[in-house]
Amino acid sequence: MALGYPSDSQLLEAVSRFLADEVQPVITDPAMAYRLKVALNSLSIVTRECEQSGALAELEREQFSRVLGNQGSAEALNESLAEALREGRIDAASPEVLSALKAVSLAKLAIDNPRYSTYRALS
Repeated sequence: MALGYPSDSQLLEAVSRFLADEVQPVITDPAMAYRLKVALNSLSIVTRECEQSGALAELEREQFSRVLGNQGSAEALNESLAEALREGRIDAASPEVLSALKAVSLAKLAIDNPRYSTYRALS
């Protein structure tokens, strides 16, 4: 985690630009070109995680606290909700649960792949 300037996402963006602008044009091996494309995509995901993970955790805390009726960290609430669903203490088909899961899933898709067609259609 960067402690100032440049930020984590700025550092990742600089590496991505270097790879895309300077390395990618000189690669002739198709297998290496594919691996570079995968690496660039991975860097994009990590950049979005740096930028959006705090908001995602807050959304999870807000949504899952509302469904469960208690407070906690995003991770703890996520585990509690999964357990409650597994044990049947909460109805997975209830509008409140579906709304919370949809909101969190869309936020996760925004990080993972904001160009995903289903994400774009639902957001």
